[in-house]
Amino acid sequence: MIKVLIADDEHLVRQLLKNCIDWEAVGLEIVAEAASAIEGLDLMEIHNPDLVITDICMPQMDGIAFSQELRERYPHVKIVLLTGHEEFEYAHRGIKVGVDEYILKPIDDEEILKVATQLKTAILQEHAQQEEFADLKHQLEANEYLYGDAHVAPTLSSLQKNGVDQYIFFVKAGLIEEARQQLQRFFEGNPSTENPSTENPSAENPSAELLGLDNLRAIACNLVSRLYTLLAELEIPKESVFLHESQPFEQVFRLNTLPALKAYLDELTERSTHQTRTKKINKVSSLAGSVKAYLQEHYNDPELSLSLVAQRFHVNSSYLSRLFKEELGETFIAFLTRCRMESAIELLQETDLRAYEIAEKVGISDPHYFSVAFKKYTKQSVTEYRNRSK
Repeated sequence: MIKVLIADDEHLVRQLLKNCIDWEAVGLEIVAEAASAIEGLDLMEIHNPDLVITDICMPQMDGIAFSQELRERYPHVKIVLLTGHEEFEYAHRGIKVGVDEYILKPIDDEEILKVATQLKTAILQEHAQQEEFADLKHQLEANEYLYGDAHVAPTLSSLQKNGVDQYIFFVKAGLIEEARQQLQRFFEGNPSTENPSTENPSAENPSAELLGLDNLRAIACNLVSRLYTLLAELEIPKESVFLHESQPFEQVFRLNTLPALKAYLDELTERSTHQTRTKKINKVSSLAGSVKAYLQEHYNDPELSLSLVAQRFHVNSSYLSRLFKEELGETFIAFLTRCRMESAIELLQETDLRAYEIAEKVGISDPHYFSVAFKKYTKQSVTEYRNRSK
């Protein structure tokens, strides 16, 4: 059972979270609840949960600081940040500290269920990969060409310090050059990587060559494991990165030179960053398309505004404004006005409604503003347009 900790200073919110879905049916168990981040850190030591759901606004230590502390102490833990619309801009700082998901208040049961299910899948995948990686560690230690446990153990224990987290961050962000540079750092200082043209670089220093290859195989296995987890988290088919390889770990062990191992990881890096970048672009385009469709359906609402639509789609209004312009080639206001004016033109052609009545039907409560906007859009007044269309 996946263990969950809830941290929120409001008792009613904690109760709402506990009762909004059937946690056990999803395969999760709420093992503890904290009224503050400080209490949450104490409970982490006792219960060691896999998932933490925390409010952004709490006394003494807020949700961002709490998340940062969690990420430093418990890098495996998944973090979900609860935030209101007015806090959303500040909540974006959580991206830098490693928050996995955001849920906007008021809390929606379906959204909680969706996020919980997604993170449960990612956690179970990580658990399976950790077991697989432990098996690989034993395989490395058992390889007869190693010089003893003392050569391998320090490398395996320091994998997380070798920039794997930074590499995954760059891949997730779709930053291919940065991910490649981080990958290169793993190989710097190894003779065969710096001298790929040398057929047998280990001849002069076989100890350095073998030790470098074995250690880097261990790091490569960790990278492959983390890539698997990332793809599951982003719902990207693993075949798009690993193609038809059913056993990528075995592929790592089949590669007998550092240049070959690096070339394999370079390919994985290129394919994975391409997939994450594509995913992000599609998500942005999907949002722009959804907002466009929403405006076409609700343009006749006089209360419709950029800020209200941004709240409806759980994004910041300045971000939505920029996104709309970049994706659709015109501003939010220009598109909304066009929808209203085109509808007004139809009403003028097909009905005998007066100007102020048409204005109300297209979502403009001020008749004077409607007349000005209509003339600016059509280069004719309402009366002139109606007379010419008869």
